[in-house]
Amino acid sequence: MNTILYSEAPSMQNQHGVDVRKMYEDDKIQVLQICLKPGDFIEKHSMPLDVIFYILEGKGIVSIGNEDKEVTQDILITSPAKLERGWKNIGDTPLRILVTKIQN
Repeated sequence: MNTILYSEAPSMQNQHGVDVRKMYEDDKIQVLQICLKPGDFIEKHSMPLDVIFYILEGKGIVSIGNEDKEVTQDILITSPAKLERGWKNIGDTPLRILVTKIQN
């Protein structure tokens, strides 16, 4: 068994200036945790991967394709490959999101 503690996972800033922690990675799947501070956002961008988002805590707006939706803790969102997606923290606490990227 392998366990990974969030606070010990490697921290890096992505191209959007957001804290990202790589929790797991192999040749087919990548699991990350991103944390957006109040007011932080990730510009809409597309990726060639299917992605699953799970809100761990906080409140935000997710934009996928032409849809925007307000989301809160314990909501799971699926996003097919190649659609533009973005995020904004609209709360006054951190928005923590577990991100699973799946290679096709």
